Formats: sequence, C-alpha cells, structure tokens
Amino acid sequence: MTTSADPSAPLRDQRALPWLLAALCLLYLLPVLLTPHLPMQDLPNHLAIVDALARQEIDPGWSEHFASRLGLRPYAAYYGLALPPAKLLGPSAANRLVLALYVAGFIAAASFLVGSLRHAGRWCVLLFFPLIYNDFYLVGLVNFLLAIPLAMLGAGASLRLLAEGRRRTGYAVLLGAVALLVYWTHPLALVMLLAVIAAVALRATTWRARAVLGIALAPAAVLLLGFTLQTAKFGGSAVWLSATFKATYLALSPLMFVEAADRVTFWISALILGILLVAGARRAITAGGRGRSPWILAGVLLVLYLACPFVLGSTVWSDARVAFLFWIALLCALSPHLLATRAEKLAAVALCLLCLVGVQRGHRAFSAEIEPLFEVIDQSPPAARFLSISFDQQSRVVQPFYARRGDIPFFSLHVHTGAYYHLARGGVSPFMTFWAGLPWLPLELKNEVYETAFAIGDPFAPGKLLQKLPRLDRELDLVLTRGAPPRATGFLEAFAAPAVRVEPYTLFVMNHRLPPAREQAD
Repeated sequence: MTTSADPSAPLRDQRALPWLLAALCLLYLLPVLLTPHLPMQDLPNHLAIVDALARQEIDPGWSEHFASRLGLRPYAAYYGLALPPAKLLGPSAANRLVLALYVAGFIAAASFLVGSLRHAGRWCVLLFFPLIYNDFYLVGLVNFLLAIPLAMLGAGASLRLLAEGRRRTGYAVLLGAVALLVYWTHPLALVMLLAVIAAVALRATTWRARAVLGIALAPAAVLLLGFTLQTAKFGGSAVWLSATFKATYLALSPLMFVEAADRVTFWISALILGILLVAGARRAITAGGRGRSPWILAGVLLVLYLACPFVLGSTVWSDARVAFLFWIALLCALSPHLLATRAEKLAAVALCLLCLVGVQRGHRAFSAEIEPLFEVIDQSPPAARFLSISFDQQSRVVQPFYARRGDIPFFSLHVHTGAYYHLARGGVSPFMTFWAGLPWLPLELKNEVYETAFAIGDPFAPGKLLQKLPRLDRELDLVLTRGAPPRATGFLEAFAAPAVRVEPYTLFVMNHRLPPAREQAD
C-alpha cells in the first residue's frame, strides 16, 4: 500500500502540479467566457465607458456628449487593455478577454508568490482558486480585481529581491515595473502593496537590499503621492460596521461568491476548507517559528482589518480589501504545512471543483434573471437620454449575506441598467460613468445638469431619483423602472407614459418625447 509519504505517489510528484493548475485554470475561465450576462454590479458602467471610448473615431456626434481622458493615470489599465479588442469584437467580448487574463494571472501570480517563500509547499496554490471569484468580482471592481495578481507578483518580486543578491537588479526592475502597473490599475492596491513590502523590508539582511527596494518603488510611490494630494478633496466621512459583521465577513471572504449564489455548495466547501486549514495550523504549531514573517504580516493585517472602517474618505470597501489581503497572507503563512497528505490534496481539488460549481450556477442563474431587461431595451427608441430606477434592487439568485441582511444597503446587481441601454442602443445615461462628476475616470460625460443634479450614490436611493424627475424631465427621454410600486408608477405617469412592460421592468417615455397628438390626449 502506498503511503502519503511515498515520493512515488502521483499527487506527491511536483511535475503533476503545473498540469493540474493549468487544467483547473481552464475550468475557472468558463464562467467569464460562456455566461451571457455576468453577475457584477458595476460592470455595465465599465463596459459603457469602454464602448464610448471605442466609438470616438466612428461616431460623428461623439464629442457632443463625451470627452476622453484616457492616459497613464490610475484606473487606466482595465480600459487600456479592453479598448483595442473592443474596437474589433465589442465591449462585452473584450471584457471577457480581460477577465480571462485576470483568472489566469491570479493563479500564475499566486504560484510565483508561493515560490518566493522559503520552505513553502507549492501545493497550497490549489487553495487560491476559491479566491478568484470574490466579493470584488460581485461588486464589479474590475480595476481592483486586475490589481490583485499584480500585487501578488510585486510581493513575490520583493521577497526574491531581498533573498537573492546575485539577481537583485533583475528583480528590482521587475518590481519597479509591477509597482507602476499597480498604480495605473488601482492606487489603493499600490498602497497595500507598499505596506506589505515595507513590512517585508524590516527583516531584510542588509541596508543595501533595502536601498535597492526603495529605488525600485520610488517612481510609483511619487505618482501615488501626487494622485493622493489631487483627489484628497473627494474624501468623505468614515462608515463603521459592527464587530459581528466584521467577524462574519472575514470568515466568509474566501467563499463569498459561492455563499451568495449557492448556500448548500457553500457549506460543504466551507467545511472542506476549514478542515484543511485546521490540519495545516496544527502542523504549523508543531513546527514552531519557522517562516515567521508571513505570520507577523497576517497578524498585522488582522488588526488593521478590525480597526479599518468600511468607507474611509473616497475609498469604499476598505476593510473588505484588507480582509482579502489577510487571507492571502494566511495561506502564505500556512503554505509549508498545507496539503501535506494525498487525502488533503484530493480534498483541495474537490474544493476547487465544488466552488466552481457554485460559481457557475450563480452566473447562469443571474444571466437568466436579467434577461427580461434586454427584451425591454430591444424595444426602446435608440440614442436617447436614459435613466434607470431600480425600486426592487434584490437579486433572487445572487445575494451575499450582507445584502440579504441589509448590513451594506447599497449593493445591488440591478442598479446600473442604464449603462446596458447605452451598450445596446447608444445614447447617454447620467450613471453610465458611475457619475458625471468623477474626475479620475477616463471618460468625461459632458452634461453640466447631470453633474450637478445627481450624485454617485443616487442609483441606490430610488425615492431620491424619483423626486428629481419633475425638474429634470426635459433632460431625459426614457425612464426604466424595475419593480416599481403602484404609487411610484402613478407619480411617473404624471409626466411620462408607459411604453413597454416586461416584468419586472417598465419603460416610460417622457411626455416631451411623445408625438403632439398623443401628448395632447394625455
């Protein structure tokens, strides 16, 4: 009988691991490549921005509504990657290619990071797969998503720079380039990367190594400082969530998408993951203090997570990002002790496949749920000024625990339908760029009324949007409602006429857009 310690056991053979990772990676690409409508809250706005930028050279009336601000600045990485294929294949297909790059890059960067740790067990990379479809994916924070594998790559490069003196220059160049890419992808991810590297540098053996590290990071750090000073005026008040919420969110972070989409699969996955982590923790306790740095980093991140607000200034989901970083640090700290037996490796593969089942179910269910929206859009007049108001913001098929309980009331997979209208029919919507007044987006919406009349949080407050309509009726042509109650419908019908209804959506045409005879009859 072959034991788990037998080096001839197939799953102990390190040559099998790259093939297994590649196979799982291909499987994890399927949800983003095959699902018609992805369950990502902010994604329609990102697609609308890409679409508008792609139309700049072919739409003669483009400059009437838009201005391009695309350049080497934060948040440009996603749009820069998506724009060339969008011109050939359309924004949806381009987005799938970018997300496929994210999925593959996540596992490649995780493998590089784990390989940068001394005494690390390479098989622990399997436990990074459940992290791919995370809460940031649900919320549609595509810029931060792309920054995660880059940040892991940068952390790995910094570890190798400090450990391998003979190849220090090469790793310094790699780290400097990656840090700039992280800055152009998402500045908050760069802040986190710099904090992690600073903690790693404290344990550097020589000041020369620290100096090389500082020189490599200096260009990105200077750009980050300038951006921070420019955007500080967009800060806001801090929002704190309860300790119960904090503990629940931290525990569920690795499986947040599965929890949101498939509760049965989630509980089975959580049980398997818990058993694997406990087994690894027991071995770590027995082994003593070897590989102490990742444990220190995980402890610091845990304290920071508990102390960090949900919203701090102009950053949202602040503590959620720290929670995700904590889980990466925890897996790195446990890496020498995880998946030490054949049974644990098989359980990890089963966990990856089980999580993928839950993710795929969520994708397919949401795509079916939102399909009536596109029936309405297909019957809508083209090139209009469009506003969507979601009175029913709940998804019946993909809803994380904090949205079901109302802990974070401004999460909704149905809140940015106006951007879908632009993608299908052209025209313009106040929130197709999230809000006309955001200066760091690569597309400017040239409408002073939209910029002054609306705010970035308005889509999550349907009552507030409804009250704005009487004084803005001439600035809009179409209004789409989702799940509007009778009172709201009656209010709308005072200055708009229902034109298309496919439950739960109703499309209203503003009275000034109606033919004269129809308007007089109303």
